[in-house]
Amino acid sequence: YWNDSNDGALEHEPLSRRILKKNILSCSSSISSDSIQKLQGKGWKMRYNDSIEVGFIAEEVAEVHPIFARWGFDWSRDEQGQRIQISDSNVSTERYQLDSDNIVPIEINDRAILSVLIEKIQELESILKVLEG
Repeated sequence: YWNDSNDGALEHEPLSRRILKKNILSCSSSISSDSIQKLQGKGWKMRYNDSIEVGFIAEEVAEVHPIFARWGFDWSRDEQGQRIQISDSNVSTERYQLDSDNIVPIEINDRAILSVLIEKIQELESILKVLEG
């Protein structure tokens, strides 16, 4: 996350540092590198501005492996894809409507996919070297 320091500069909390982690294993010991083959890129238009995008769908990557998605609240959305705000004059903060109390895939986890993809490339490189003899 980003931390606003006293001097106004933004500082990124270093979540990738070894000191913050434990039980470190290779990706292949917890996620099959064959799962990469199950991912399917898609193309679409964004509802709010009709921009053309390509990538992955959060719900689909979560079906391949839950770690491939980031999870969050199941917000209700309008036809433009924007969260639906709850109007309440008694509350000073913005509140939004939920479709359910479930935690759902809301974004892809690029780091997880990239890590497994790199291991798969390394595996294929090793096989290629053996075949080239």
